Amino acid sequence: MYGDRKTENFADHYILVDQIGSGGYGTVWTCIDLDTKQKRAVKIVPDMKCLRKTWCPRFNKKVPDEVSLWLPLCHPNLVSLLEVFYDEENNYWMYVMDYERDYQDLFNYIDQHGPLTSAASSVITRQVVKAVHYLISCGVDHRDIKDENILLNPTTLQIKLIDFGSASKLSPTLERYTTYQGTDVYLPPEYYREKKYSAFPAAVWSIGCLVHCLIAGDCPFNDKTEVRGYVRLQWLDDGDDLAKEFINQCMQSEADQRLNVVSLLKHRWFNEPEDNPTPSQ
Repeated sequence: MYGDRKTENFADHYILVDQIGSGGYGTVWTCIDLDTKQKRAVKIVPDMKCLRKTWCPRFNKKVPDEVSLWLPLCHPNLVSLLEVFYDEENNYWMYVMDYERDYQDLFNYIDQHGPLTSAASSVITRQVVKAVHYLISCGVDHRDIKDENILLNPTTLQIKLIDFGSASKLSPTLERYTTYQGTDVYLPPEYYREKKYSAFPAAVWSIGCLVHCLIAGDCPFNDKTEVRGYVRLQWLDDGDDLAKEFINQCMQSEADQRLNVVSLLKHRWFNEPEDNPTPSQ
């Protein structure tokens, strides 16, 4: 266990309650802290799934990059990682994090309620960009920004970015990634054309894909072949022009023509807030 507890056994401090999620990484459960009686969430990941590890002096052993990059972070738009346990007998990691009671998966919300309004999408996207700026300042690249990795409070429109399983440490010596992490239909086209891509233009590209999901209700691509052949988006409706402009500027086919990640918040789409916008159209 890596925290302030006196024992290394998860079961000495928490009791599992309900499974609330699953995927290729493992499962997510709610749990109760036996000391404070607070409800938390715990992500249980088999060690065999943790292919990228780094020696961490704080823990005095190699730990998954997800742990070493996520644990120091603290931001209102990130779910906080509180404690980490390792089950030696069963060979899996347990990441205890805040449980966001009033939040739900943004992907599921859109699936149930349809596309969001431009005003609500602007509020949500602005928070995502702020989280990305914070991560960059901490030397972290999330590498998997998408609606499935965002929790939304539908009442307040507050968001929390989750899942650092694909995250990488930013390095001034790394010019471009030659292998990918994340989700194939959110990767920029240069990866499929050149097998290389840069961190910041890729982050901007994924934000553009995310906003398309928000206002159109779906990812702009069905598979990586469509991403590889991408030239420009074809808009068939009369949606908000500023939102479309933002997406188009994020999703330029050539990486060097996209909006700069540092200047995203200066886009005029964010300069026309609506009082108490409603989420759904």
